[in-house]
Amino acid sequence: MKSDPIRCFVAIEIPDRIQETISDVQSEVRTKIKRASWTRKGNYHITLRFLGDIVKSKIEDIDRILANVALAQQPFSIEIGGIGAFPSMNRPRVLWIGLTQGAQATEHLAKLINRELKKIGFPNDRRFHPHLTLARLRDRVNLET
Repeated sequence: MKSDPIRCFVAIEIPDRIQETISDVQSEVRTKIKRASWTRKGNYHITLRFLGDIVKSKIEDIDRILANVALAQQPFSIEIGGIGAFPSMNRPRVLWIGLTQGAQATEHLAKLINRELKKIGFPNDRRFHPHLTLARLRDRVNLET
């Protein structure tokens, strides 16, 4: 019997008290942007690696690799701040909050995860910019003005 794949990603969870602050910022920004799909409070996170649709039989291997990476990782602090957009503020598709502290450590962790997952067949993913997604915009709008 074939099992249904599970959509997976590896992420850093954000504490509830910080989620409250992000939600407040999001509420302010929401008044300036008409049509967008907003990230709900409780779902804010920093994605380290998107894995896609994974068959259940591969989850155990992924879990083992991530546990080993986590054991080797030194704790670090993250501070969030600054709003940006992908691909740019004058053509935003994704609105995000960046990191003002811990970006380099986060990037290093993402590279380690990427390197280790490559060993079990995941393609190399070189694109990484540490951020928390606030919204995915549906309409073209220039946020530089």
